[in-house]
Amino acid sequence: MRQTNPMAEAFTPGPWEINPVKTVDGEFMVCNGAKGHAYGLVAVVVTEADARLVASAPDLLKAAQRALNVLKATGESVRPGNALGALDVAIRKATGEL
Repeated sequence: MRQTNPMAEAFTPGPWEINPVKTVDGEFMVCNGAKGHAYGLVAVVVTEADARLVASAPDLLKAAQRALNVLKATGESVRPGNALGALDVAIRKATGEL
């Protein structure tokens, strides 16, 4: 059974989008809300590539969780060093369980 970390905060709900307006320093802002309608700042990053990665985080987490569940249902096992083990570790990092 998975242990949950009571200190882990729930992340800001998506969708996360790159705000079309940059900071005065030229940094990219990732916000939750529809494109162009930022409701809350999630992150400020230096490069557009980082902004795309951060903005995709909620979708990537959801896809990883679904993939892990599907693969486990086929009988695949989670072991250190295999692909499922890596997926499990990444999910646990993202959810504060590790």
